[in-house]
Amino acid sequence: ASQSSVLKKSRRAELDVESELEKLKRQYRPLSEMHNVDFDPKVSGTLGIYMSKSNWLSIFNNLMTNSIKALAGVERQKKRVTVTVEKTSTTLRIEWDDNGSGISEEDLPNIFELLWTNRSNKFNLSLGLGLNIVQEIMEDLKGTIKIKETVDDNKEPGRGRTTFMLEIPLTSLTKD
Repeated sequence: ASQSSVLKKSRRAELDVESELEKLKRQYRPLSEMHNVDFDPKVSGTLGIYMSKSNWLSIFNNLMTNSIKALAGVERQKKRVTVTVEKTSTTLRIEWDDNGSGISEEDLPNIFELLWTNRSNKFNLSLGLGLNIVQEIMEDLKGTIKIKETVDDNKEPGRGRTTFMLEIPLTSLTKD
């Protein structure tokens, strides 16, 4: 990822965040419908940013597939993924929340490790690349990704959830 970051910086394009999230929603509609998942993007204001399209897609596709896998393995009346995006005075803040299986306490230290995966349900066919890729992209953008909150469904049945917080400095999202 770091070798390609120089190329990706030169391939920045202006992205409309709300439009990109709507595209993501359409792209995942078949899987969302199959697993009865409601995807709810919330964007504060009109947000245009400059970012490599491949970085954008890598971040959001990895988060979406992780959420769908976590939701496919649980019984819920309402399964949902909510993504909230806002621009502060210094950062683009993305909160990604699902009410899936959550992450167990013993798995927390490993989730960003390359090739590590939690195969806790039959829907998790992960290779262990996704969150590591997201973390590397965030580092290239001088941003952060962390778990804001998680509840392990195995410990609190019916209450599982995970919330990721991503923050990217606005200085990394400019045209140049």
